[in-house]
Amino acid sequence: MPKGPAPRGEYVGKSSVFSTRIRPDLRQKLEQGAKKSGRSLSQEIEHRLRRSFVEDEKIAERFGDRKTFLLLELMAKAIQFKDADGQPGRWLESPDDFEIAIAAALAVLEAVRPKGFVDRDNPFLQVATRGQAENIASEIWRAIQDANPALPLNKGSREDHRNAIAKTDLGEIADRALPVQFKLDD
Repeated sequence: MPKGPAPRGEYVGKSSVFSTRIRPDLRQKLEQGAKKSGRSLSQEIEHRLRRSFVEDEKIAERFGDRKTFLLLELMAKAIQFKDADGQPGRWLESPDDFEIAIAAALAVLEAVRPKGFVDRDNPFLQVATRGQAENIASEIWRAIQDANPALPLNKGSREDHRNAIAKTDLGEIADRALPVQFKLDD
């Protein structure tokens, strides 16, 4: 015999029961969310579980996986540094602040570099790596610069629309992006 009230609304016909233990603070948050949304506690839990899978899919689609997403968030935090006076760095306007931002973002990645040997004296590796990185970055920026902000919503791919939004939102920053070339260390 089933326990509790019969399912209503979008949850009618659901019969699978799932029982789990949770911390009191989480239950309180779920109950608050259920009250605010007008759903039962069970409906709120299912809604939030379903939403978590949708969010995971969005992250995978845009960033590859959750680890990459989180590392990019940390790099963004590093780029948004504050100077000695506690003022936000002006990394998109100031060449000095830009250098600090690059170093901070790279330091986030360097902190989690996989263990192992990289032959930094190998000139082929230096040129190949630099060339690959320049090509990747150039392709990304070229797609943004070539994007059409007036592209009808029912035309083009998701990526076309993301590039168009980036072109519009970045403005002159997108215009100054090419050609992508690394500074050569002398």
